[in-house]
Amino acid sequence: MHTRDSYLDNLKFILVLCVVLTHFLFEYRETPIMIALFNSMCSFIMPVFIFISGYLSKNIRSHRTKDITLLIVPYFILEILNLIFSKLTHMGYGNKSLLTPTYQNWYLLSLFFWRLIVPYFKPIKPVYAIAAAFGISFIAGFVNQFGEFLSLYRTCFYFPIFILGFYARDIHTITDRPNWQKRTAFVLFFTFLASIALISMSNPFKADDLFYAFLPNYGYTENWTSIILRNIALISSIICGYCFLYMIPKKKVFFTSMGINTLYVYLFHMFLVFPIIKLSGTYVMYQTEFIILTGTLGITFLLSSKRLVSFLKLLTYPTLPKKIKDRIKT
Repeated sequence: MHTRDSYLDNLKFILVLCVVLTHFLFEYRETPIMIALFNSMCSFIMPVFIFISGYLSKNIRSHRTKDITLLIVPYFILEILNLIFSKLTHMGYGNKSLLTPTYQNWYLLSLFFWRLIVPYFKPIKPVYAIAAAFGISFIAGFVNQFGEFLSLYRTCFYFPIFILGFYARDIHTITDRPNWQKRTAFVLFFTFLASIALISMSNPFKADDLFYAFLPNYGYTENWTSIILRNIALISSIICGYCFLYMIPKKKVFFTSMGINTLYVYLFHMFLVFPIIKLSGTYVMYQTEFIILTGTLGITFLLSSKRLVSFLKLLTYPTLPKKIKDRIKT
């Protein structure tokens, strides 16, 4: 009988909570404190998400046609919903080009491509496969044709992290370390985040550089420093994400059960984030922070609820029989 892993469910819930929070922060990025928090959190959130996606893809031996149903069909459904939402409400970033991902939908495309490619790395020794993935990530920055179209650049940029997760040992073995190592990881993690936040607050141009280093849409600029910064950001985000893994509770807690439904929080949260931001108006110290925190918690818990998830599954996977929908977990 298959049993849920409490650690992974806790990790996924905390990560998706952070995703919702950062998307609130991004909409107030003109405010120094908001872009500072956004940059510091982006340094580890998606890398850990991608690492876990690779880790949970270990059983893939060949390309699975069901990934078309599980990833590509929902991608186009969400793209159409985003476009309709933007046209009707004049909120959001709905795009007429369905091949250019809207907001968080890039992850579905990238995950499809990673799972399509990773079986071909299986016969290669892990050290060579990881080195090849880093090579692809580095070289992709020089290919001008790679960009937001089909999420090609981010797919290549983050591919090494997916491969690291694919070849990683048991997650509990990785995080089962002496207390002194956990304390060291804790200090390194928050020192790194504080450094990113302070740099971002001190200079808006440096804040932009860090934003595109940790979450790039396109390849390198003509400035050679972007090459260095982009690759330093990739390595540092891996280290930061590794430290973050130590901070997740391993036992069941009050939000563990909600870690099952993180996919629906990830896919649908922006339909609630945009209206809340519009209603809250411009940034007002303390008031805006309160709205962001309560909005983040409310959206995450709401979209994780069983009743709403049943409807969202129907919307996301309309072509699947109900008994298969019920078995889909994230």
